[in-house]
Amino acid sequence: MVTEITYAMATAKGAKSFVIWSTGALVAVVALAGCQGDELAAIPPLGNVDGYVCHPVLDELAPGVTVEGPTLRDEVVSTVTDLSGYFYLEDVLAGPRPRILTVTGPDFTSTIEVPYVVANALTRAPDPSCLDAGMGVVTGRICATEQGLIGSGEGYWLANAYVYVNAGDTTYEAHTDADGYFTMSVRVGTHTLMVDKGSFHAETQIVVLQGETTTLAYVCFEPTTQIAVVTGMFDSVETILVDLGFTIRDCIPAGFSKCPANLDPDGSITLVEGESTAYLTDLLDDWLLLNEYEIVFFNCGLTDQHIFNPPPSISTNLQGFVNGGGSIYVSDRAYEILRVIFPGTFDFVGDESSWGSDRDSGWVGVLDNFLSADITDSTLADVVGTSTVNLVYDKGGWVPLNPSQPGSVVSWMTGDVAIEGSPDVSDQTLNDAPLLASVPYGAGRIVFTTFHNSENVSAEMTAILRYIVFEL
Repeated sequence: MVTEITYAMATAKGAKSFVIWSTGALVAVVALAGCQGDELAAIPPLGNVDGYVCHPVLDELAPGVTVEGPTLRDEVVSTVTDLSGYFYLEDVLAGPRPRILTVTGPDFTSTIEVPYVVANALTRAPDPSCLDAGMGVVTGRICATEQGLIGSGEGYWLANAYVYVNAGDTTYEAHTDADGYFTMSVRVGTHTLMVDKGSFHAETQIVVLQGETTTLAYVCFEPTTQIAVVTGMFDSVETILVDLGFTIRDCIPAGFSKCPANLDPDGSITLVEGESTAYLTDLLDDWLLLNEYEIVFFNCGLTDQHIFNPPPSISTNLQGFVNGGGSIYVSDRAYEILRVIFPGTFDFVGDESSWGSDRDSGWVGVLDNFLSADITDSTLADVVGTSTVNLVYDKGGWVPLNPSQPGSVVSWMTGDVAIEGSPDVSDQTLNDAPLLASVPYGAGRIVFTTFHNSENVSAEMTAILRYIVFEL
């Protein structure tokens, strides 16, 4: 018979003693002479164990049964399995010696042998034979934010969101449809259901029962993705983000003219002044600060004359940010950010050797309050419920894209665009020119819109812009 003994070191007035328990009783206190501060191992380490229980006769997962395991001083810890037969047992004796867990149900008793309990970690007990046999169905709906759901009564349902469950070595997965619904088969058990869409992530616990359907009314993203918005004179994408449930936490610099009076310390948006050099010196030139964000928006009308010849660190930082998985969203005349720092990603109309207001044939888009645009992405068209929308170009002199783009550019919307001619050349039309486009860059993404987000407030355009935000 092997008796487990627990040891501990005691110190009193500089003298050390070795205290020994066996079977919960104090056996001896041994004084240690001549020790020079060497500490002996104290109480044995503990770990946590989880897993599933099968009924030994019925060969099905067993809910509501008791699972016990050994802990300190020959005592036991216990828990009860949930509706899927899953248990989570804390403070089990750790180490390479096998630990036997005792299972007690209303009509059976069995054991589970755990070969090795890892100290200060979670160890999975061997899966029982009935676990792999059981499958259930999970269905539900994914929304953008719960704040939007509560505020509007309908929320914003996310299309093409990736929904998945990792169960052992198997990943069960699905994508949401145009209305945000998903359905997938998942192995029986308690799992974490996860959702990814662009830079956004959500998760929730689910219980899957054999042959049954688990229905989730909705799973929403928390508005915690860290976002920087660079302001501009002609656009304000931040209004769309606020409508989605995101709130403004702080401003750079503090208290500048567009900084709201009521900030939310738990918010996720940092508003950065774009009508000065603050966005360059205080954001893009600060690598550590820039990398606190996952998305950076550049509004049309930022001060761009300082970007034509930026310090090398600014270009390096923003390129590294996107290459490492960050996303940027640029509207209209903020395009000089792309021409300077990401040359060649898009092909803009105009002379590539000049800049800003002096750029020949650059700011040539014609004012048009009813430009008919074709939605060329089928998923986006399903979300909006139409393949054609009207765009508002409230100001002349916007920046068009050439119809032919580099091969990696994805055109989400296209249209026939009128551009101003020179004094000697009449106005021209660019057929099927991209109006909303994106391009991958390393692990990240760049999105460019030729139109102003704040002026396109129809239901269809709001749906499009929200969809694109969650693609970032």
